[in-house]
Amino acid sequence: MTTQWIEVEADYHQFMIANADVDTTSVTSTSSVFDSGSGFVVVHTGIAAGPVSVALEILDAAPAAVLDDWDNVSEAAIRSDGPLQVLTTLGDNPPGFEQLAGLGGGTYVLRIHTRGRQANWDMTVESPTEQYLIQIWPTKRVTNARDLRSTDGVWDTTEIAAPAVAFDRPSANVDDATVDLYGPVRWDPSESDNNA
Repeated sequence: MTTQWIEVEADYHQFMIANADVDTTSVTSTSSVFDSGSGFVVVHTGIAAGPVSVALEILDAAPAAVLDDWDNVSEAAIRSDGPLQVLTTLGDNPPGFEQLAGLGGGTYVLRIHTRGRQANWDMTVESPTEQYLIQIWPTKRVTNARDLRSTDGVWDTTEIAAPAVAFDRPSANVDDATVDLYGPVRWDPSESDNNA
């Protein structure tokens, strides 16, 4: 299979694969590569704005997962009420992805591979420095996003625990949070500006 790479304009660190007029803020699942919900996937780019290279493979069934050539690979199954489209944040549908229109409504797995997102983090670029391979095939049920590979550290979904702070809490029996921050405070009304 020959893979055709097409430039898609990313903006605000993203581009989308979605139904027309879907609310892409109704996120139900998150991975290191994208957020997903009913009828959409919002792909997270490393660049803030500029072109990225995107290839699309529409398949009849799940392919073997090829992970070693990619920084990150994530997948989710979403329900689509109509044809999916590759979209920019402004809603533009770049040419070259017409084969998506033939899918129609249904439930599909989207496996998205990324490469190069860390190279120009949060920058505006003039030519593509990131690649995204999107594989799509039909399935029977919706599934949450999951990372098959996550190595670039960009858009990491691992929660970082807050460090434990070891100190004596003078405020154990006090409701004022100021005590936790600054220690016990004595207030002398005669020192108040209102009593001058």
